[in-house]
Formats: sequence, structure tokens, C-alpha cells
Amino acid sequence: MSEPTKLRAAILDSVEEHSNVATFLKVWSNSKSKQSLVTETVVELSKANAKRFFVSAKSILDTVIETEAYVPQSCFSDSEAEAEENDNKNSPPNDTTAATGSSDSAYNPNDTTFATNSNSSSASNILEPEQIVVPDEQSSAALKFIKVLAALIEAYLEKNSKDMKTFSSDNLECKILAMAESLNELMFELQTCGAEGVAAQVAVGNMCERWWLKDIKNKDMLMTHLIPLLCIKSLENDATEKDLKRLYNLRDAMSLLDFADDSIQYLKGLLLRFPSSGIHLKTSDGKKMMVFLFTLHHTFVQELSLSVKAQIPNAKRWMLKAYGEIYLRAWKSLEDNSEIKSALEDKVFEPLMIAALHCESTSLQANVVLLLKPLHEAKKGPDVDALLNRLYGPILWRSLKAANPGVRVNGLSILAETFPLRDPSDSQAVQNASILKACEVLETMLKDDDVKVRIAAADATARTLGTFWNVVNTKNIRTLINILLVKHISDSSSALVRVSAINAITMILENPDSHGLLRSVMPFMKNMIHDNTERVRLAMVKLLLKVKTIRGLKFYEIVSQEYLHARMAAEVDNINGPVAVALTDLFESSYFPKEVDNMEQIKRTVSYLRSNPVSARVFFSNLKVKVAVGTIAKFSTMLLKVLDVAVSTEKAAAEEKAKEMAKAKSKKSKGKRKHPEQQQQEDADEDEDEDEDEETYSASETQLMAEFAETIATLWESIADKLSDARHNSSKKFLLEYFGGEILTNVHVHFESKSAAALSEINLLKKDDSDAEVSYAFVKEHRNSQRVCYALLRCAAQMPAKSVSGLAASLVEKITETAKKSIEIRNLDDNDDSCNIEEEFDFNLSPHIALLCLWGKTDDVCAFLSKSIRRAFVDDDGEDADAGAGADALEEPKKKGSKKRKQKETEILAKTDLPEINPIAALTILANIMSGKDASSVAAREAIISNSRGCSMIEASLETARVMAERMMSVNNTGILKGDDIEAVVGACEIYGKLALHKEAMVKEEDSGLQLNPEAKGLLTWLSDSVFCVLNGRSGARNRDRSNSAASSSNSNPLDSSISPIKMGGGGEGMGDLLMSPIAAEPARQRNKTQTQDSNSNSNAELQPYAKAMALALLKTGLVVYNEWLAVGGGGGREIGLRVEKWGTLLVKEDSDGIDYKGALFVAFCRILLQLFKSGESGSGRSLLGKMLEVDVDEGDEKRVWKKVLGGIVALKKKKEGAWVVCEEVIEACTFDGGGGKTVLPKTVQELLNGGGGDGGGKGGGAKKIAMEMLVGSSVGCRDLANFVGKRIGGEGGGVRGNDKVLSFEERLLGCMHYCGNKNAQYEVNKAVHFYEGEGAGDGEDEEGGAVEGELMREHVRKLVL
Repeated sequence: MSEPTKLRAAILDSVEEHSNVATFLKVWSNSKSKQSLVTETVVELSKANAKRFFVSAKSILDTVIETEAYVPQSCFSDSEAEAEENDNKNSPPNDTTAATGSSDSAYNPNDTTFATNSNSSSASNILEPEQIVVPDEQSSAALKFIKVLAALIEAYLEKNSKDMKTFSSDNLECKILAMAESLNELMFELQTCGAEGVAAQVAVGNMCERWWLKDIKNKDMLMTHLIPLLCIKSLENDATEKDLKRLYNLRDAMSLLDFADDSIQYLKGLLLRFPSSGIHLKTSDGKKMMVFLFTLHHTFVQELSLSVKAQIPNAKRWMLKAYGEIYLRAWKSLEDNSEIKSALEDKVFEPLMIAALHCESTSLQANVVLLLKPLHEAKKGPDVDALLNRLYGPILWRSLKAANPGVRVNGLSILAETFPLRDPSDSQAVQNASILKACEVLETMLKDDDVKVRIAAADATARTLGTFWNVVNTKNIRTLINILLVKHISDSSSALVRVSAINAITMILENPDSHGLLRSVMPFMKNMIHDNTERVRLAMVKLLLKVKTIRGLKFYEIVSQEYLHARMAAEVDNINGPVAVALTDLFESSYFPKEVDNMEQIKRTVSYLRSNPVSARVFFSNLKVKVAVGTIAKFSTMLLKVLDVAVSTEKAAAEEKAKEMAKAKSKKSKGKRKHPEQQQQEDADEDEDEDEDEETYSASETQLMAEFAETIATLWESIADKLSDARHNSSKKFLLEYFGGEILTNVHVHFESKSAAALSEINLLKKDDSDAEVSYAFVKEHRNSQRVCYALLRCAAQMPAKSVSGLAASLVEKITETAKKSIEIRNLDDNDDSCNIEEEFDFNLSPHIALLCLWGKTDDVCAFLSKSIRRAFVDDDGEDADAGAGADALEEPKKKGSKKRKQKETEILAKTDLPEINPIAALTILANIMSGKDASSVAAREAIISNSRGCSMIEASLETARVMAERMMSVNNTGILKGDDIEAVVGACEIYGKLALHKEAMVKEEDSGLQLNPEAKGLLTWLSDSVFCVLNGRSGARNRDRSNSAASSSNSNPLDSSISPIKMGGGGEGMGDLLMSPIAAEPARQRNKTQTQDSNSNSNAELQPYAKAMALALLKTGLVVYNEWLAVGGGGGREIGLRVEKWGTLLVKEDSDGIDYKGALFVAFCRILLQLFKSGESGSGRSLLGKMLEVDVDEGDEKRVWKKVLGGIVALKKKKEGAWVVCEEVIEACTFDGGGGKTVLPKTVQELLNGGGGDGGGKGGGAKKIAMEMLVGSSVGCRDLANFVGKRIGGEGGGVRGNDKVLSFEERLLGCMHYCGNKNAQYEVNKAVHFYEGEGAGDGEDEEGGAVEGELMREHVRKLVL
């Protein structure tokens, strides 16, 4: 017997009667080759043998199912009751259960999780096979039998599907179908049988799928379980495109579903989850499946669309686009006039279109429009065009005329999307009328009163003309363009309208047909380049960039180069802002073209630096955005080479000139010195004669050299961050090699000598009383030479000290020379002004000091500055400089370890090589470093603060200034007040405050915000307890007490006694909790007893105004410091607010000494008022605002800043902490000033405050008048004010309403806003005014219970309405 015959016999014997699973599986070997051979043998069986095989296998399968042998024993419970419960849960589903899929079981062939087939959706039914299901021998064999049997049936179907046409009760096909149905019934139960059960389930599913795909009869009977399982699989997180493709291939099986039957509710629930599945929206088969679902049944369309709607608010853009494509493809796939297509139009498209027009949320409306975008873009097809006209036509034109501006805005966006809205089947005349109607609507909307509507109209106009320029009538085009360029461009009420107009022209330029008309009208927009709003300027530059890309249009024909360079120069305050960057992009091809040689590039750079130096500075600062790092590095070295050659040229010329002068020495005669510019011109002429073909540059042209040097420094600083990246190591190495050595030192020394020579000439010319023009020329040469030196130091700051030979020694030498001069000047008489000019130019050592800090000399620098500053307030022996003026001793409590700390400071002072300098110069240096004007100053500031010992020394020196301030504000220090002393004290206190704040900013933790450190808190306490007391008049009373006694009583109140000495450490008086560094205590000194009490009194009377002036300067400095602190988000706002609130009383204080407190402090109070509101301290802000409303504001800066601050507070998001506080305080201030109780509604703010109509009233001027005018005149302020007044009237009843004889202030204010308020706020104004027309007008009751009729107000309201 042959091998195939033996195998065939074995197969048939394995399923004969009395056989079981074990005998069947003996034939099915684990070898894949043997399995393949068995499968082929079964497939090739004759019909008779195949019938014998499958009938016998069916009997084995029935036994397995009946005994549940496929269920592992671990799935059963030992408890009989629990076993019964589990049997109920795991019972085989009937047809209805399988079809509805009432189980929440999960289909997972990867065997990660699986669930029981129960009717409960509880998560407790989810089992993990590794933890719960333990396979056993019996269940494993049964599951393998099911798997093998399903695979054999699938193979038989693949081979013999064409012969399976007749299904009688006793033929082979019927037996196979019965067995397939039995296997299909097991699919859900197999999910609970562990990994082997899931493998069997997959095999059964493949069999059912093969039956359907081969289109064998009765295929629908095998889909009841397969379709739900495939839906579940496609919704899992690990679903693949293959899973979706399988489901899509079986899509026609869903057509058999009866959507009116409740048995498919579970399957419908699965299908309704498809819109929220990402893989269904990303893959092609997923989208096609969604399209098919919309064509299943007209009732299912609405349910599926509701599922999509639920995703719209939070859907991503790609999801919304996918939804739109699915809708469009589904609509196109349906037949015309079908019930499903009508449902799609009425139940899906129409509600979405209504939502796109009437949705209040702008983000939600944008999402809806994005979903409809595929439909809008398909309007080129006549069927879609007709659909849009049919659905949008009845609602769009009404929306564009709606009273709500939000609806009009939405309508304009839809009009732009669907223009032209027409039916292609209509006549041409009807279509033209539709286009004309749309243009008229755009024209009307461009003139709308609402800002948002005008902005949306400009955008819609741009999109319409940019696409359909040739469709719109020429007359309509010109009308729309004129409105944009005349009305919108000059709209002063909103910068956004001006921006929208410029952006509209930019969009219209996309259409080449528009260039002919726009070429002649765009020059009218040139002034927009200088608009006050940055967004407008940026939009204008972007327009020019667009013009630059269009052939035949020149951007400088729209805005002249003079205008552009002036704008670029004006952006120097925001040198790296968006406008400056955009202008750099605009000028790049002109001043830094890519394909030119080095000489040509230098010529262009020189031309730019000479003609527009400030503009060039901004340009080169932003060149890094468009040019590679290596290119900028190479260009920097080129400029340095030119600078070095220019120095060599000047030196050679000087040597040649010296030789000529030596030859002509006998002929030399005395005469007037030559003008330096004249000499420079002569040198240039000589150079030109020597070589007319080659252009050379000389260092004698100091202004050009200064621009060169600053450009080099700017370029290097602009790429400093990128050079730290390893990718640019080659560029960094190239710069260090070229700039290293002595080249920087030589150029720096040369210009230092030029600066000194020019300064000597200035002094000589001043003594000779020479021509002022000649003197100014030397001043320019001196300043330009200094600019070169400072720029070179900025370059050196980017390099290590060892790379620059000799520069450190040169810096120390410069500081030493300056120190000697400063000491000489300090010793001169105060009335000797002979060195004023020299002081002005020689004392700027900030760049030198900053560079030394960067080069690791921070200890020396701190000691140098500390010693110099301390010298202003303390003598050489450690005593205060004014101790001999009769001041009382400032006793300091000794601290443990203070001698040791002082000894360390002395050691640092002994190590420094830097000499003492003038204290004012030292303070100036430190102030420049704290301000961080350039990168080197910022780095130096960080180096000083990070050096704890050096920073403590500087703090200790600055603290001595406050000791001096206490004494200078003391009235018994007659004659010690000098201008330099006051300047030094105020400057030192300001620097101390900024140093404390910068120190806190550097050491703050990431999680915690900026908090006031002890130094900053102590300064705040000192300003409040000591400085403010002098201004508040308490110091005078205190000193009168001191004049009658030798010392104050130790138990007296410090506010009523003398200004207490500064206590070192916490818990003391005056400085409070400030932790100050110890200062050597001065010995106690006796009061000068020779001076009589009367003379003291006279001196005190003369000194008091000076002491107050100094205290005023200190308080203003404190306001500036803490304003900056709050502006950067610093904490401690409540503590600062309470102090500032107390200081605000000075604004209304009248002093007999004639000191203008308000004039000195008002602007500073304005700025800190805004920061208090921004930081959330509205309580202190409200109190300070009430005080500021009582003052008279001068024209100029005070009025401008006051209006700006009020506008900033009103614009805050939290109305109850911003706008409403302003409204309430302004109303209270005006009411208290006599603004209420009148009988006539005013038409202006002046009439409102003055009681127009001859009724009298309070004075209508000052801060409150400006505040009221600002609120009524601005759209936001007027809206908030009307809303606030309306709520007060409606919420408080008759308490703020008048009666039948007089009007309350709030009622008169409503009338004023109705007459002169901003149009954009009329909705809120009219809502409040019309309150009196309703029932609420007579519902209020006064305190006695009587009705407040308000007849007078209702009479006025009727007049207003008419």
C-alpha cells in the first residue's frame, strides 16, 4: 500500500465511530510538513470519503461541545454555587446574543487580554490568561481539535468552493455547513479559554471569512459572531490596517442587518465608535468603511452623524478634514433622490451649516467650517455647487443681516468659502445677480460699526478677489479696494482693522491679474510702515516681502528706501523684534548678497554704515536669521582686517607727516589749529592722489571705524549661542585664531591714545576759548574712539583671557590712570569746573570692569568697587564721612564672628591690583552693570552676584549709603548736604535695591516664584519707616523734641522720636528685618555744645527742604525698583502694595516748603499701580487708585501715562479685579464730587461732571475727568462701564436710582454714554438704558419702603429711544 493511501486510511480511521479527539490528533503531527500533507490529503478526498470524514468529525465536535471539554478546569470554581454562576456567565450564546453582541468580550489573537462572554459590561469580567487560565491536557487537546478542524474546513472550501452549490439535508455540503455553524457558535466562548482558545478562535474566524469571500451559499449564517469580533478588534489600540481591511472586505454582510430590530443594538454601538477611532480616520480602508456606514440605512445616518458631532469640539485638524472627506464621498456615492441621500443632506449637512453660521464659540465655529471645507472645495462640480446654493441660500443672506455681530462674522467666513453662491443650472443673468449681491454685502460689511465684522469683511474680500478677480465686476473691485485703502488703512479705532486691510492686499496679490490695479494704489500705504502698533508695521513689511517676490513690482516704489531705513533705525529699541527681523530679510539681497566677492561686500557695508549707521546696526544684529554661522564668522574677520589696515594706514600717514614736518620745521609758523575734519579731508585727498584705483580706509575717519567695530561686536554676539554648539566648532576656532594674539590689543591701544589726545585738545581749546565747532569735532573724535574701544572689549569678552595678548594689562593701566585723575578731581574745590569735560569722558570704565569679571577677576573687581563706593560714605579710618558735622553716633550691635568676616574682606582688598576711583564713577560703573545694557554687562552682573563674598562686600558698601541718608535727612546736620552726596546716596540706594532683586532672581528655585529676599524687604521697610516719615512731617516734630533733650528716651515710640539708627540685624528699628553685613561701629560723639538752640533752629529751618528733597528722590527710587520687580513677576505684591498705599497720601499732600510731591511721584505711582493690578493686588490698587483720582493731572507725560495705565487696567482679563474696580472708583469719586442730583441728561463728560444745563455741580477736571473720558471714549471701557452701571441699577434696586424729581449720577452717566459713547459698546449701553422701560423700573423701594417710580428717567429714556 502506497504512503498516500496509508495516510488516507489513517485519516478516515481517526474519525470513525468510537474514535475521539486523541485518536484524531495522532494523525495531525506537530511537523509542519506532515500537517501540510494531511491537509492536502483531506482536500483531495472523494466526496464519499470526505462525507465519512466530516460526519465523523462532527460527532467528535458535538461531544466536545456537549461536555465542554474545550474549557480549562481552571475556569471552573470548586464551589458548586460559584460553578453554577460561572456556567451562567460562560454559557454559549444563542443567535440573538451573538448578533447583538451583548457581551463586552474583547477579541485579541495576540493573547494580551480576554473577557468572559457575559451580559454584564463590568470590568471584573476581564481575565488575564497568564494569571487565571491554566491549560490542562483535556482542554488543550479539544482546543487543538477545534483549531485543526476549522483549518481543514477552510482548506476544503478553498479547493472545492465551486462544487458547493447544493445544500440538501443529507449531502456533504450540508454536513460541512452544520459543522461550521457549530464552530461559529463557539467564537465568543473561545475568548475565555486562554491563549489556545484565542488561537482556535482565530482559525474559526478565518474559516467563516473564507466562506463569505468564496460566496458560498448560506454565508450569512456565519457572520453573526464574526462581524462583532472584527469590529472589536478594529477598535483596539493595537489594531492594524490588516484588521480594517478584513472588516472592509466583509462590509456587505452589514447590509443584511435589520436596523429596526433591537437585537443589533450592541453591534450598532460598536459601529458608532468608529468616528472616534484614529485608525479608521487615518487609513484608506478605514475611511472607505466609514463611507459605507453612511450608506447603510437612512435612520443610521443621523445616529452616526451625532457620533461625529460629539468629536468636533476637541477634534484635531486632520480628523475634521477626514470627517469632511467621508461626508463628501458618502454623498457622492449615493443615487439622486434616494432616501439616504436626503437624510445626509437634511440631517448632516444642514445642521452643520446652521452651526457654522450661528455658533457662538469661535473655536467651535472654526472646527465646523474646517469639517465642511472639503465640501466647499468641491464646489467646482456642478452637483456640489447646486447643493451649497440649495442649503446655504435660505440662511446665509439672513445671517449677514443679523443684529448679532458674531453671526455676521460667521456669515462672512462662509460667504468667502462658497463664493460665488449660485446654481449652475440657472441663467447667466441670475448668476451675475448673485455675484453682485455678494459684492454689495461685502461693501456693507466693510463699513460695519463692529470692529470684528470689519476685520472679517476684509478677510472675505481678500479671499474673494484673490480667487475670483476676473469674475467680479471692475467697478465692484475698485469700490472694495478703495474702502480697504482709504477707510480701513486709516481706521484709528482699531489697529487690527489696519492689519486686516494690509493682509487683505497681500492676499489679493496672489492673483497676478490684480497687479495692474494694485501697482498704482499701494504707494498710498507707505505711512503704515511708521504705525504706532507693531503688528501693523509687521504686516506692512510682510506685504513688501510679498511684493519683492513678484516680477515687475518693486518694493521701494511702494515705500521709499528713506522710509524703510528710518523704520529700521527706529526699531533699535526692539532690535531683535519681528519687525527688525522682517526688514533684515527685505534688505538682505541689497546689503548682504550671496554671490559677490569680498571687496564688493566691504564696499556695500561701508556705504551702508556711512549713510544709515543705526539702520545698519539693526540689520547686522539680525543677519544671523538668514545667514549661516560660518558666513557671519568669515565676514567678521573681514571687517576686523579692514579695521586693522585702517589703523596701519593712519600710523603710516602720521609717520610720513612727521617726516615732512621735520623737513619743513624751519618754515613752520604759528597759526590756528586745523579743523580735524579738514585735516581728515586733506589726508583723504593725498591718499586718493597716490592710488586712484584702490579705495582705502584710514582710522582717522573715527565714526566709520566706530561703526566697523560695533558691527564686528554685534555680529559675534549674535552668533555666540550657536557657537557653543559642537556643530560650529570650526567657526569658533576660526574666530579665536583670527581675533587672538595682539590684533585686538593693538587696535584698542591705538584708539585709546586717540581718545586721550582728543580729550587733551578739548581741554586746551576750552582754555583758549576757541571756536565751538572745532571743539565739537574733537568731542566727536573722542566719543567715536571710545566706541571703538568699547566694541573691541565686547569682542574680547567672547574669548578667553589667554587668547588676547596684553589686553588685560592695558585695562589695568587704563583703570589706574583714571583712578589717579579721579582722586585729583575729588581733591579740587567744588567751584573749580576746569575738569568737568574730562570727568565726563574719562570715568566710563564699565566695559573694562565687565571684561575683567568675565576673565575671572571678579574678586578684584568687587573689592575695587566696594572700596571706592565705601569711600563716599566712610572715612579711611572706618568712620562715617560726615561724622565731624555734629551728627549723633550710630551704634551698631556687634555680631559674633564679625571680626573674622572683616578680616577676610581686608585680605581681599589687599590682594587687588585695582586702585581706588571716584565714588560717583564707581556707582556709575555698578549701575551700568546692573542695568545689563549689553551682553558683557549681563555676564558681569551674573559673575558678581554668583561671587558670594564679593557681592556681600558690595552690599555692605551700599548699605553705608543708607546710614549717610539717615544723617542727611536729620535736621541737626547743618551744612553736610551737597549735590554729589545726594546723587551718591540716591544712586547707591537704587543700585542696592536692584542688586537685591537680581540676586533673588538668580538663586530662585524653579518651582517657587520670585520672592522678596531679606535685603529687598529691609529696603522696603526702611523706605516706609524712615524715608517716608521725613516726607510725612514726623521728622520735624521728632527733632524739635531732640533739640530740648540730649537723647531720646529708650522707651519712646520710634515714629514720634528721632529717626532711629540703622540696626544691624533683624528685629531692630528702622531697617526692620534687613540682614545687613556688619559695618565698623563709629565711636559715640558729643553734640557740639557751642551752638545755641536758636542757631540750630534757624539751620534746621533752612535744611528741612533739602532733606525732604532727598527723601523724595529716595522714595521715587524705591517706586521704580519695586515696579520693575512686580513687572518681571516677582512676589511680595501684598507687602509692596500696603507700603505703596501708605505712600500714596503724598500725592494730595500740600507742603509749606513748596515741594511738588505730585509732580515728582505721579508717573512712578501710575506705573506701580498698573503692576499691582496685574499681580492680583487689586485691594491695594483700589486704595491707591482712589487717592490718584483726587489729583490734578498736567498735560504731557502725566496725562499720557495716566490714560495708558487706566487702559491697561481695564484691559485685564479679570474684570472684577480690573475694569470694574476702575469703574466703581471713578463713579464714587465723581459722585462724591457733586456729580449726581441733576435733572438733565448730559451729552458730554464735561456736562456730566459740571452739571450741565446750569445745575451747577462739582469741578470736572483732573484725574477723574480724564478717567471718565477714557472709559466713555473707548469701546472696551464704555462697554465695561455700561455693564457695571447696568448691574448696579438692576442689582441694587432703587439705591442708585433717582426719583421723579432728580436723577442719580448713574442715570445721568447712562445718558452721557448713550450720546457720546463708543458705537461698539452701544449694545451694553442700550441694555442698561432700556432697563427703565421694563417692569424693573418701578420695582425698587427706598429705605422707608416707598416705591421709587423713576418717572423722570423713563421720560428721558423715551426721548432717547425716539
